[in-house]
Amino acid sequence: MASPRGWVVALYIMGGFAAAMLGSRFVIRPLMHFVAHTNVREAFTALALLLVIGAAMVTDHLGLSPAFGAFLGGVLLADIDKPAKAASD
Repeated sequence: MASPRGWVVALYIMGGFAAAMLGSRFVIRPLMHFVAHTNVREAFTALALLLVIGAAMVTDHLGLSPAFGAFLGGVLLADIDKPAKAASD
């Protein structure tokens, strides 16, 4: 039988993933569009790097793997639609 701690960790992971996807839709995507339309490539790159490192730090603080946080940051970046990416090029 699985320990209760295992279920708590699984709920943290699922809740974190759901919160990250919601945050991506309503916070990260508009912010990336704004930065992309400024036509400052360095700002777009810095924001993407900050997103990945920040996600790794948050998951590390929650007791999860920083690699999982970096993965979530990559998923959030992949969720950005093409016009924002094209505007940054």
